[in-house]
Amino acid sequence: MSLNQLKYKRNYPQSSTGKERDSETGFSYFGARYYDSDILTGWLSVDPMADKYPSLSPYNYCAWNPVKLVDPDGKEIWLTFSTYVKGVNTSKELKRIIDGGLGGQFEAIYTKNSNGSYKLSLRATNNGGDITKLTDQQRDFYVELSNIINGEKIAKVDVVYGSRDVAIGSYTNNAIDVADIDQFDNLGEGLCTKQGKLIHELVEQYYKADNGIVKGSDKNYNEAHYYNGIPSENKINRSYRKDLSPIRSKYTQSYTDKKGHKTEYTYNSKDPILKVSKYIKN
Repeated sequence: MSLNQLKYKRNYPQSSTGKERDSETGFSYFGARYYDSDILTGWLSVDPMADKYPSLSPYNYCAWNPVKLVDPDGKEIWLTFSTYVKGVNTSKELKRIIDGGLGGQFEAIYTKNSNGSYKLSLRATNNGGDITKLTDQQRDFYVELSNIINGEKIAKVDVVYGSRDVAIGSYTNNAIDVADIDQFDNLGEGLCTKQGKLIHELVEQYYKADNGIVKGSDKNYNEAHYYNGIPSENKINRSYRKDLSPIRSKYTQSYTDKKGHKTEYTYNSKDPILKVSKYIKN
């Protein structure tokens, strides 16, 4: 690489991959390894999970099929599914919420682990996989979810449906309630969406895993919630969230878009499945 090429790369903080460039080397940083777009192989080190796939080159990405597969860092998130309502398939409900934010281009898939949990992944749909066909919100949801799924730690999350003990999510108990999440807006239809709520809860759980906080602990909740969960939720929703003081388990969350339009969402956290009321103020 010439000095002029390196200088050119340093002047642009982000590459075409959307990843931030390292200011010293000009290489793109993917969280687990560096990428150099000027060489054919690209990766400057082996996949951190290369020993799981001995039949593939340790420098490969997505098993040499990046059109159909998504795996920026080679890590994973594990889910366990349970239900509090007979006849409800919790895994299908979560998949429906995820797929609803991906514009038909990508979809959620589960792979069963030996311990009975399921690894969550994303893949391109048949005739899909084109990120340029996603709306801005869909693209951000895809990127945020991919970052969580493919981070550097394994986050373990219980997925429940209609639990009285979980209102949207439980940071302490590493759980999310898809029945509660499903009561909010669809992506593109309001200021507080199912996908925004889901990202919020998963970001919090990834924060716990990344910081070695065990299930049952609420350590560092404020940092996880206010500095990680809410900003990610705002990014997906395209709005700014402000929480009002709860009254007898009744919570009101106010969301404001860039034009100043405000909508309030109110629910009682004691309901097994939240009944969310929506009030558009202006």
